[in-house]
Amino acid sequence: MGSEYLAKLLSKVLHLKALIWQRIPRIIALINKTIRPSLFHRTAMSCLNKSPGL
Repeated sequence: MGSEYLAKLLSKVLHLKALIWQRIPRIIALINKTIRPSLFHRTAMSCLNKSPGL
């Protein structure tokens, strides 16, 4: 492999790394947005099922 090819490959890898790190906060926000309502629903239902007199 030539040094020019390796330099281009490294450049692409570094660019992809930068893109991934840039998008991590958005991905985490999306995951939290998706998971939190589900967790809230399960917790609420669990509390209702344990309440005396229902």
